Amino acid sequence: MAEPRECGTCSLCCKLFEITELSKPFGKWCPNCNVGVGCRIYGQHPISCQTFRCGYLAALVPEEWKPSKSHMVITFVKDLEYPVVHVDPNYPGAWRKEPFHSQIRQWATDAAKVDGMVLVSINGQYTVVFPVGEQHVGVVPPGKVIATGQRATPDGIEYLAIVTDRNHG
Repeated sequence: MAEPRECGTCSLCCKLFEITELSKPFGKWCPNCNVGVGCRIYGQHPISCQTFRCGYLAALVPEEWKPSKSHMVITFVKDLEYPVVHVDPNYPGAWRKEPFHSQIRQWATDAAKVDGMVLVSINGQYTVVFPVGEQHVGVVPPGKVIATGQRATPDGIEYLAIVTDRNHG
């Protein structure tokens, strides 16, 4: 059995995610983070931090995805189980490097077969990655969702993404 993974000196999640309870924006270090050490208020940290699940710690991705090395944190959207690649804004091209880009494209190919999607987020700005190509959709406001689809064209399959109302049907 593999050794359990630990954060160690990684605290990238404390930078990449918005923490509404603390009015902390995307891409800025949490004021309660002792970078490279951990949370200064652990035990009293916000519920969004308590419920956060890192895909690396859950061993859902290979070792090279360790956030402190890859500059990315992988999460999976609950119930839908599709990956979201959260990229450190200081390394915006990290997701396009190998071996990451090939893995993201494979996830996109697999997701397209089940009407899923793969997202890349940089500072809360989203890009939908398709088996071929990608589409930047920007910020997804509260109450909105990203919907994807595909259509046949004379040149092959065209993939599309839009931001729409949550209850759009």
